[in-house]
Amino acid sequence: VDFDANGNIRSDTLFRLDYPSKAKIFTGDAKYNWITKSGNNLSIGIKATATDIMNTNRYQVFHQAWMPMPALDFQFNYEERIYATYANYTGKWAQIDYQLGLRGEKSNIQGQLLSEQRDKLAQGYFNLFPSIFLKKNLNSQGSNYVSLTYNRRIKRPSYFDLNPYKYYIDNYSVQTGNPFLKPQFT
Repeated sequence: VDFDANGNIRSDTLFRLDYPSKAKIFTGDAKYNWITKSGNNLSIGIKATATDIMNTNRYQVFHQAWMPMPALDFQFNYEERIYATYANYTGKWAQIDYQLGLRGEKSNIQGQLLSEQRDKLAQGYFNLFPSIFLKKNLNSQGSNYVSLTYNRRIKRPSYFDLNPYKYYIDNYSVQTGNPFLKPQFT
């Protein structure tokens, strides 16, 4: 609670947030695996993921009783679509085990903030993710070997990281997401 110089309550920092969330996540994939006569293996596949999250949030502040704060209410609708295809080939050549792979991924992410603070999120990107694994055994038991690995990975910002709404924790603390965050690549 904040007091003025005379000891009167200036503002109250006791907040309550009603945060219902509806999330729908659908995933579908198809895979094909082919083993050649020489024992090499080719795997191909496709995958699609659709995520929809809708939050309707209502703030209340305590002034002798819980009072609504419509100025802080908001709704954030989030939609994420990820489409991927991949191919992976494993085998052995000149006593070297290998695995070669490539994944292509298209991501479409949209969000809309409905409140006194209006904001939109729209991102779309395509990326390739190659991978290489090589292994050479140094003895017949395979207990000693040399290997080389390369791959590329993605880590997308979460729904909460992208939500641009200002979450009021108290009169002095606010948490907000950044709709301009981009994915991280390793």
